[in-house]
Amino acid sequence: MIKLIGLILLLSSCISFAQPTQVIVPYPPGNGGDIIFRIFEAYCESKNIQVYPSYKIGADGVVGLVAFSNMEKNGKTIAMTGTVSLSKTLEQNSEIKFDYISLASVPTFILISSKSSGITTLQDLERKIDSGQRIIFASGGASHLNLIDQLLKNLKLNENSSQTIVPYKNTNQLIVDLIGGRVEVGFVLANLALKYEADGKLNILASTDKINKFQTVLLTDKYKNWVNINAYGLIMPDNSSPDVVKFWATTMQGFLNDPIVRQQIENDHGKIPKFGSTYFKTLVDQGRKTIIPK
Repeated sequence: MIKLIGLILLLSSCISFAQPTQVIVPYPPGNGGDIIFRIFEAYCESKNIQVYPSYKIGADGVVGLVAFSNMEKNGKTIAMTGTVSLSKTLEQNSEIKFDYISLASVPTFILISSKSSGITTLQDLERKIDSGQRIIFASGGASHLNLIDQLLKNLKLNENSSQTIVPYKNTNQLIVDLIGGRVEVGFVLANLALKYEADGKLNILASTDKINKFQTVLLTDKYKNWVNINAYGLIMPDNSSPDVVKFWATTMQGFLNDPIVRQQIENDHGKIPKFGSTYFKTLVDQGRKTIIPK
């Protein structure tokens, strides 16, 4: 009888997982969270796991995550989100809790400037800031804004210094306006920065991590209190069914070990994290201590 009950539960789980699963992506299409979701979606498709995105946008990811926390815990809705958005959501809504499955990627961001800005090095930016000049920064989302906030805290701002931060819904328009000189400085993913630097359209000033075959200033070396909390991972509603959590944990473990996925992430997004929730939780906790909720 016990074996029969176990078999019925297993079959029920398989039937449930065979149904399409909604993945909440709290960012616009084309942003970092959507990029890593698309890699995850392709992997799931290769394993006959049906997933589809639901974009719930607003307040740097907070709107989507609050909505996600209120959804039914039926195993048919999961979320792919960033640690910065998670930190902000939990800091602003202390009653919300999530189950952390695993990080999916730890992106490398590069600080870039427009050719018309007159800023070709990080030292140029420091001098302009120190002299009280207003710089027009471009922010493509929660991760970008967190990096700009950290940069401004580390630069020598005098009491009269006031900077402009222009928000963008996606990185594509941010790049277009940087090339056109409508904004001067911003952070973008490494693969984009390297492409446009090689084409002579943008300047690379610094990086959040080492870049293969490219030498530039590392912000973690330049500023002792720089904390890299930006990453993307898979979460579920708190107290989700153990068998559902196990299913998606196993899926994520396979995702991170897949050679095609690893090449895509390394080429297009950043570093591949170890499977598990420990580092994921650590980054979110660090974020809650360092982020000023927007």
